[in-house]
Amino acid sequence: MNTKDEKLKIEMQQNIIATKVLWISVVLGVICNYFGGSPTEVIIVLLSLGAFVAILFTFISIKKVFISWAKYLAFGGLILHAIIITHVDPRLNSVFLLFFNLIFISLFLKKSLIIFTYIANIIMIFAFYYIYGESMFSGYNNMQGLLIILFYMGLGCVILYELISHIIKLQKDTKEQYLEVEESSSFLHNILNRISDSVQFLNNFSIQVKEDMVLAAKASEEMSASFSEVAVSTEEQLSSAESINKYMDINYQHTTTIVDASKELKQLAVDNTKLIDSGNENLHQMADKISMLDEIINETAELMKEFNNQNKNIEEILVSIKSIAGQTNLLSLNASIEAARAGEQGKGFNVVADEIRKLAESSAESVEMIGQILSKVISKSSEVAEKIYFGQSVMDESQQYTNLTIDNFEQISNFNSHVSEHIKNIYDKLYDLNNNSKVIADQTKEITTSTGNINESITGIAANADGQNQQMQNISKNLNELEDLIEDLTNLTKQSIHIKK
Repeated sequence: MNTKDEKLKIEMQQNIIATKVLWISVVLGVICNYFGGSPTEVIIVLLSLGAFVAILFTFISIKKVFISWAKYLAFGGLILHAIIITHVDPRLNSVFLLFFNLIFISLFLKKSLIIFTYIANIIMIFAFYYIYGESMFSGYNNMQGLLIILFYMGLGCVILYELISHIIKLQKDTKEQYLEVEESSSFLHNILNRISDSVQFLNNFSIQVKEDMVLAAKASEEMSASFSEVAVSTEEQLSSAESINKYMDINYQHTTTIVDASKELKQLAVDNTKLIDSGNENLHQMADKISMLDEIINETAELMKEFNNQNKNIEEILVSIKSIAGQTNLLSLNASIEAARAGEQGKGFNVVADEIRKLAESSAESVEMIGQILSKVISKSSEVAEKIYFGQSVMDESQQYTNLTIDNFEQISNFNSHVSEHIKNIYDKLYDLNNNSKVIADQTKEITTSTGNINESITGIAANADGQNQQMQNISKNLNELEDLIEDLTNLTKQSIHIKK
């Protein structure tokens, strides 16, 4: 329950008490005024107004509405009640209503309302004094009388104020103590519940441990027999491990030999790669030279074509010269005939014509000889040209084969690079395999040693398993005693929880 709910609950209780006091006050007031000879008007006002306020408080208490405003309604209602009663019957007895107001307001335990009620009483006393004068304050018709009334009223106000302060303080202390007690009680209850849970857990644990001990005793016997069998098996494993260790040493030696061989093969592959690269470079140089030679042969072939063309031109010139020589010889013959006809006058011309004829015949013979020589030259140059053309085709084929050889060398170089890479990978794998073989050999030796130690340990465990059965019997006996203690503790816990409830 929070602070607001607690405050409403207290105010509801105060309203219920105030309702009861109001009804009692109305009943007693009517009875006293009736037998005291008070005017009928006073009794009617007291009954009607008092009953109205009492009914209003009864409604508030039953319906639980305007709970926090009830005290302020009481404050206003009491002041109005005192004013009306005094107006109907202005006597000194009305002053006691003001004391009643002060006492009634104190039921709500609110110090500020007490002060406001006292101030309101002072105001009403002075107002009544100046309004009604001697008719109301007979015997107190002076300032001293008023001060005496106010003094006692103020004294009562101080007493009520301190009393309420003390009551509020007691309520606060009581509430704190109640919270502490409730907290301690809750804490104690939680402890008892935890103890109960712990006892239940110990009880279940004891039962479970007891069952486990029975199973453990049985398992211990079986374990003792099993360890005896395992001891025999470990001896066989030890023998097998020693054999494995022997073969692993041999395997390590073989892998070491293979690693050395693969290392040499790796170096040979590197050397082979260098030779192939060198041959490839020489082939490229030879291809360059062949290309240059091919260009030279092509140029020579072109020159031979020009040479043959020149020979044909010379042959044509020789034909022309031979034709000219024939015509010259014919002309010289005609000149000789004409010179013979001329007689002595043409004798000198005949000599010249004869010389021209001889010269023409000589030229014809020279042309014939040149033609024969030129024919041989043309024949030989044709053969040379054919050889050059054949050499050109052979050179082209050589260049093609050279290019193919270069391509083959490049393929061989690439293949050799792949082979070298694979050889390197094989070497690396073999190197790792050799290291792994060494590690396995070392671990096999450790396994052999560990197997021997395990065999010794199993033999010792088998010997200790028999002694463990006796210890389990002792533990079972102690568990029986623990069950008795748990039962006693359970009974005490149940009694404590029952007392708490």
